[in-house]
Amino acid sequence: MRGTRMDADASTVSGPLGPGPARQLERCVDLRSRIRQERRIAVSPAVERALELSEMHLFLALSYLGYTDELCPEEDEET
Repeated sequence: MRGTRMDADASTVSGPLGPGPARQLERCVDLRSRIRQERRIAVSPAVERALELSEMHLFLALSYLGYTDELCPEEDEET
């Protein structure tokens, strides 16, 4: 699973809340990937912006689940 930087497979990680958060983290990382794909093929700037905002909100949820990747890694690639 790219981007989560977890030491073990998410399905085997179990924290104080059990394995549920690790599974949700995995699903949310997959969802972020799908949102990014949709942003690339958005039919209008408004749709692209709405998807960008949803990715930002999803990133906040990911951070609550222990996600440590960057919000906009492509910005680092441009410099």
